[in-house]
Order: sequence, then C-alpha cells, then structure tokens
Amino acid sequence: MATTGYRFPTSDAAVSGTWVSPTNVQADDGAYATCNLALKNTTSEREQGTYGFSTSVLPDAATITQVNLKVEWKLTTSASVIANLGVRARIGGVNLTLHENSAEPTVDTVDIYDITAERSWVPADFRDGTLATRLQGRNGNDASDPGYLFDYAAVEVVYTIPPPTITAASLADADRNWATPSQDIAVTFSEAMDITPAPNVGDTVAGLTAQVNGGADAALTYVSGNASANWKL
Repeated sequence: MATTGYRFPTSDAAVSGTWVSPTNVQADDGAYATCNLALKNTTSEREQGTYGFSTSVLPDAATITQVNLKVEWKLTTSASVIANLGVRARIGGVNLTLHENSAEPTVDTVDIYDITAERSWVPADFRDGTLATRLQGRNGNDASDPGYLFDYAAVEVVYTIPPPTITAASLADADRNWATPSQDIAVTFSEAMDITPAPNVGDTVAGLTAQVNGGADAALTYVSGNASANWKL
C-alpha cells in the first residue's frame, strides 16, 4: 500500500458566519482560524479546497483503501457553553458525514476521522474542484461565545496500484530469430513497463514465462521494448 500523506488545502471560501484569518487552516503551524458565536443554536461554517491530489500524487489507476480526515482545534473557553467543533468532507458539492467533537476541549486537540465508508471512492473524487472540506462551529442552547479555534484541516488517502496485465500476445513463425536466439514473442501490456537498469538482449525477464502447445513453462528473454507497453521477447 501507498499513502499520499496528509495534504493541506490551499483555497478558502466563505459559507456562513464571520471568520478571522480563515486561511490559517492551510498549515500545521499553531496559527488559528477563528469564529465567534454569541447566539443560541447557531452554526458558522467555512470551506477549504484545492488539496493538490494531482495524478502524480494519487494516480488515476489507484484503488482507494482508506481516507482519513484530520483536524486540530480547540475552544477559547468551555465555561457555561454548549459548543460543538465540526468537520466534514464534500465531494462535488455533496456533503458527507458531519463529525463533531462536543467535549469542549480548551487545549489543542487532534482528531482523525476514518471516512472510508462514507462513499465508494475513486481518484477523481480528490481532484481540485471536486474535493472540499468544511469546518464548523456550532452553539447549542447557550448564547455564550466559546471562541472556536481551528489550526488545520488535512486529508490523507491510502491506496494500492493494481498490477499491470498483458492485454495481447502473439507468436508467429516468421518472427523467430535463431541467431539471437529468440522467438520474438510480441507482448502488449496494459501500461508502459520499465526495468531499471534496462535489460540487454538475451537477459531473462524475471516473472515472465510462456507455454507453447501445452509444454512446460519456459523463461522469456528480452529483445526490445523496455519503458513502453509493447515488448518483444
């Protein structure tokens, strides 16, 4: 398995309420985005996006096995308040599950939510313009202002890459080369295959064997095609 590591947003959008320094959630640096609520049963939200899950970070061929949403947050005070810190992911403008910390922490608190089960994930879900998160402060039935502080929001994707497959292969008498010697079997892979260092003609290709007319597996040797999807063996 591979992981993208936790990635931070680089864009910000207003949703509701008044926020101070909302882009401070774009790094784990102890600088806070804040919102203040002094009304009962009131919610304030802010949206984050552009997490940078490009194809070089999360390949299109990836199979998603886990998605984690991580936040660091706290309240200025927990005296005489009913305060709820909240976070959720959004995909294509659709809200996923809201996760709340209602313990009213007044020290920096890191919460990690495994959101894998919230949908069927594909790499396209994480591309810029599709993935977003929303941070939320929510007062219960109390008008005291607890001071909601958010240090960061971050997303991690754990994934696997399916192994390449052989999509076509052919062997013709005319392709045989007894001088090499080789059978010049033409093989087409589902993606470019690269051996490093590049093999020499006649080198055995580990893991590749062939049967002819039901005979025993025979090791295949390299002729050409390294770093492409079309090989001769």
